[in-house]
Amino acid sequence: MPIQTKPSTSSSKDERNQKSIEKLIIKAVSTINDALVIAIRPRPKTITSFIKGSESSPFYKRLFLKHDDICGAMKNITTDEVTAVIEYLVVQGQLIRQGSDLHVNQTISQIRHELDRIFENRDNAKAFNETELLSLCDWNGTHKKAEPVQSIMTNDGYLFHCDSLEEVSILKKLSKKMFYKHMRGQSFSIPYTRNTKKKRLYFPDIVMLTHDDRIAIIEVKQTRMMSYFEYILKYEAMKQYCIEKGYIYTMCDRTFTTFESLKTLKISASLKRQFEEILMTQGYFNNASFKTMSKTMNTKQKHHLQLHLTALVIQNNLKNKAKYGFDIKHNETLDQLNHLKA
Repeated sequence: MPIQTKPSTSSSKDERNQKSIEKLIIKAVSTINDALVIAIRPRPKTITSFIKGSESSPFYKRLFLKHDDICGAMKNITTDEVTAVIEYLVVQGQLIRQGSDLHVNQTISQIRHELDRIFENRDNAKAFNETELLSLCDWNGTHKKAEPVQSIMTNDGYLFHCDSLEEVSILKKLSKKMFYKHMRGQSFSIPYTRNTKKKRLYFPDIVMLTHDDRIAIIEVKQTRMMSYFEYILKYEAMKQYCIEKGYIYTMCDRTFTTFESLKTLKISASLKRQFEEILMTQGYFNNASFKTMSKTMNTKQKHHLQLHLTALVIQNNLKNKAKYGFDIKHNETLDQLNHLKA
């Protein structure tokens, strides 16, 4: 039997080295499988369109633009090149074929590495068992008033009622990636304080037991909602609670972009200056301000700007009163809320 070798590429080494193509294909396959987009499948032509950033693809606006680390990364790559690298990755065991579809083959060490990236408090977390997870509450979700967007059966046979498409997406990813032994949701409560000393109850979206026996609590939010002041107060309450109990925790979106990663996201000096000038001169920054800043931008650029502005609000500890977008007044910070609670 001939030895399988890496496929050769015709492009320059700088633009298209083998490892870069392999990484992009693996990320594209994983992203496509996790997407809540009807009819999309991880096939060579679709993967090629994703990596090229092909605007003629029916999935360009619905999926590709949301992942600028993949979309347009190699504008001249061909379907033949992608197909050749896919064949190599299948032989190497990094991709698995199921019928005509492809899936990423993750090892236990890769799963643990990904959990380390997503969750906080991994180093100090305690070990728990199934009984300890299930005894946290009755898991009946009686506090919920709205009808679920969708109900999904978890890997351990629990009917999970999702409140949003963001939850649907992340639940499917957690199941596909085999991140948990047992999962429950939205019945377990954590006390938190808003702007008075009166305690409120907060119900995190997902509570699960990982394969290395850690209780993990997940709050699912779109990145554009992570700077909303009440969600930050809830997150800080969850953080303190989990540290005390020995749990791991995160607030993340459907791509596993976390609140903590936004706290350290690098922001350009020019954007910082522009944002600060608007706050100083107008006394506020709101959705109209964002619209003015982004009026000449395309969809991809607007998404990039919104992500970095959200991170900037978080990093400066500003009080954003808008659940979606921005409603910020000059000199209003979360520290003032903490002072009221003290």
